[in-house]
Amino acid sequence: MSKDNSQEARLPLGYSRAHQQEVISTNATCLTMAEAGASNGLWITASSQKSGRGSRGREWVSSKGNLFASLLLIDPSADNQLHTLTFVACLAIKDAIEKLNKSANNLVQLKWPNDVLLNGKKVSGILLENHLIQSRRAIIVGIGINVAQFPQETLYPATSLSQENIDCHIEFVFEALSEAFANRLKQWNEGFGFEAIRQDWLKQAAGLNEAIRVKFPKGRNPEELVGIFDGLDENGMLRLETSKGIIKKVSVADIFFT
Repeated sequence: MSKDNSQEARLPLGYSRAHQQEVISTNATCLTMAEAGASNGLWITASSQKSGRGSRGREWVSSKGNLFASLLLIDPSADNQLHTLTFVACLAIKDAIEKLNKSANNLVQLKWPNDVLLNGKKVSGILLENHLIQSRRAIIVGIGINVAQFPQETLYPATSLSQENIDCHIEFVFEALSEAFANRLKQWNEGFGFEAIRQDWLKQAAGLNEAIRVKFPKGRNPEELVGIFDGLDENGMLRLETSKGIIKKVSVADIFFT
């Protein structure tokens, strides 16, 4: 952590933090800490990662100067609500960026299932992991935010806070994120408040009621569908209206705007 205490992030009540200079990944370190008995609300942050991971095993390019953080949640909800934490994380990142943003020209949107867009480009990634450790359900919410740098060759165009003229110390980014996450977790209320989370997510949704292309994992039949993004169902699944007026619900896929 920075030696300048004035720049160290303040955490909400009930949360703690362990910072390391370099890790394999913050999620991996967070899991190790959970296995050692770490308590709920622990944030793991690192200055760099050797092998950052994104969703479905993809590499997360871990450029120095960006934020790498993972939050440990112990038994946060019933099992059937755990996946909705992805939407909590998206909203928390959105809230943090909007708090740091000083320009009226910057647009923050949410792209299903787990991306945050800044001016139409991906600025963050989320990796949710679920582990049963003895009798405890440990959920690790991994978050990467492009603060100073962004990768050039990606599945979806990327950007960084700095690139969009949001210049701030990385500790301020983490402080804003940790505060926003704590607030959104309260709203989520162990999953009982997901409907409010869903409604807030839809208010910021990119491509809502517009044509999108849905690309499924390899091996699925069909591997791609085109339709209208009709919103989210009560479980967070994407509702896709086909050309025949049929609503298809999608749980795992990448979407692209046409």
